[in-house]
Amino acid sequence: MRKIMQNTSKKAMQRVVTFLNRSEVDFLDKLGKDALFSTGLKLSRTKLIAWLIDFAEKLKISGNGIKSEKDLENRIINLLKISAVEQMRHLPTSPVKYHQNHHGSQISNGASHGWK
Repeated sequence: MRKIMQNTSKKAMQRVVTFLNRSEVDFLDKLGKDALFSTGLKLSRTKLIAWLIDFAEKLKISGNGIKSEKDLENRIINLLKISAVEQMRHLPTSPVKYHQNHHGSQISNGASHGWK
């Protein structure tokens, strides 16, 4: 009988076998090593692939009309651009105003941060 692995959110995990070329494997390994050296936590290839899929799901990517890798790439890039524009709409629109302190340096009045 085969064991079903479970992650912390208690979702049943399925084993998927995939074939990646050398540069794809090297990229995943580099992401994992970068995380290890910067945070002390090693990220596995499996975890990185799962997170990339989760990210794609959050973008609500559809397979409609996708015939190639380039189609998928363009869809993701366009969705990220739309998301960035939507986030920009929520940023404060008032510019930061500067004044000179008694030493001659410019100081922000903090208007963009809500400081007074």
